[in-house]
Amino acid sequence: MTISKEQWSGIQNSLGGLFAEVEFKMPSGETISVNKRLIAENKMALIVWINGERSDAWGMPKHENYLPLTKLVWRRKTYRPGAATIRKVSKMKGGKRWLKLKENAYLYEVVECWVCYFSSAASLVRQFRKIEGLELVTPVSEVMKHAEG
Repeated sequence: MTISKEQWSGIQNSLGGLFAEVEFKMPSGETISVNKRLIAENKMALIVWINGERSDAWGMPKHENYLPLTKLVWRRKTYRPGAATIRKVSKMKGGKRWLKLKENAYLYEVVECWVCYFSSAASLVRQFRKIEGLELVTPVSEVMKHAEG
């Protein structure tokens, strides 16, 4: 059964609360649970668990434990590992010329990975709506009591 627009609204509002937990089932059979937790001293985020587990290695495409499912249910993150080096070298005499050399092109590479946390319920719902065949496991009554804010 597909998730209706009203149910998505309820999911978003319930995940926006302080203690939230919603569970989904993927078409391939995995259980996806989302709950709000502290990720820093005073920062909360929505954590996505796959079958009750998570590992940072699952979201790194070059790692041997990479899990392709993370592209669907985790947040995409990009970063440039060479950015600090570029900033330092560009301030040096002749640094900008050195950075333009072909053999230093690797400093400008962008690395893409997926992380298991979302900072807002709206961004999580936007991404999860795109998944075909996603089922809601959490009782609809729990979700619908938060449907209208």
